[in-house]
Amino acid sequence: MGKKKGTPPIPHEAFHLPPHASLLSGKRPASIVDTHTHLLSTFQVYQRAYPDQFQTYHDFVRGFYRPDRPSDSGSSGNATPNTHSVDVLIDVWCEAPVDPRWKEVADSALDHEQRQSLWGNVEYWFVMGQCTSQHSSSCTHT
Repeated sequence: MGKKKGTPPIPHEAFHLPPHASLLSGKRPASIVDTHTHLLSTFQVYQRAYPDQFQTYHDFVRGFYRPDRPSDSGSSGNATPNTHSVDVLIDVWCEAPVDPRWKEVADSALDHEQRQSLWGNVEYWFVMGQCTSQHSSSCTHT
C-alpha cells in the first residue's frame, strides 16, 4: 500500500480575523488584545507550515497581526477598513528560563520607534512563567 500524501495546508489568509461588527458601523474599530500569545513558538509552527510567508517574528507580527488594510486610505480619507488587526500582544514566556530569546524580543519593543518600525505599531507586553517540571507543558504565570 502506498504512502498517503498529506493534505495541503490551509491558505494562510484563512487565519486573518474577519471584519468585526464595529468596522461596519463606521465607528472606530474595537481594539483586539491577544492575551496569551506565545509568540516565538506560534511563529515557529506557522513558519513550518508556511515557510515562504514571513522570515522573522517581526515580519510575522506586522503581516499576520497587523495585515495591510488597503481600504484604510480611500479617496475620501474616511474609508472603513475591511480587515481587523490586533493592537496589543501579551506574550507568555513559560520557556524564558530555557530560551534566552525572551530578552531580545522584549528589548525590541522598548521605545515608540521600535514598536513602529519592527512591530507595526503593535504594543508588546510579556508575562514570565515558570514550568512546574522540566518535562511538563504546564506553567504558572507570575
